[in-house]
Amino acid sequence: MLPQIPRPAVLMPVGAAGSGKSTFARAFPPSWILSADSLRGQIADDPGDQAASQDAWTALHLLLGYRLRRARSAVVDATNTGVADRRALLDIADQHGVPAVAVTMPATREQCHRRNRIRPAARRVPASVLDRQFDLAAVSHQALLDEGFSAVHCAADLPVLRHVLQRAAASGREHGAPDVRAAFGDDLAAFLTWEPDSGPGDWYGALAIGGESLAIRQVEREYDFGFEAGVRCWQPLCPAPAWTPVRDAADLLAAYDGLPTDDITCDACDT
Repeated sequence: MLPQIPRPAVLMPVGAAGSGKSTFARAFPPSWILSADSLRGQIADDPGDQAASQDAWTALHLLLGYRLRRARSAVVDATNTGVADRRALLDIADQHGVPAVAVTMPATREQCHRRNRIRPAARRVPASVLDRQFDLAAVSHQALLDEGFSAVHCAADLPVLRHVLQRAAASGREHGAPDVRAAFGDDLAAFLTWEPDSGPGDWYGALAIGGESLAIRQVEREYDFGFEAGVRCWQPLCPAPAWTPVRDAADLLAAYDGLPTDDITCDACDT
């Protein structure tokens, strides 16, 4: 668990469609996640069916109460941009004596629109609706505290990536596996995106959550490991990208912490 978040707690990401709320939510155990979209899908076979929203929210409120009654944390994966929507969730948290924590998303309006455009049609939000969500989400941290949240954090300020790396490292995935899911686990694979113009040869991407990221590349040379993570060069003043082999999630965690377990190769110093 993140040290900044009490346990149990109700975590409420606040942000427009495409701001990274669901990515943030996936950093936590699946049993914690209460998703309005998923519940619409379970109720109406379509996560984007807004006609099912009232039933989905009724179910979400019930499930939230059941978890809090058992002193279990929950992450409410929804835009949470409306004061009334937040109030209903805060009331449930208050009824069970569980603190509620708001987490604001750092994505820009342009980033939200770009991500929204590449979503499946059923989950795409009209641009005007997204703009309204973005404007509503631009609420100050003090205003959220005044609503009754015990704490407010920006996702970019939480060490969520380290949390996910620690959890994956503890799972004991296969050492040195050639496939990203086999090597690092489904949890980490869900946060990995590859650059569209990568290849042939090395493929470049990043593990990214909130405002944190860890550069990754897949190397295909016979004498190298399958994956490398971006680290600081062994020359203190060198600004060039440097890389260290990573065979599993524990190696990724070490690279994130600046304590790589293997040799470092710099794109400038070692050419």
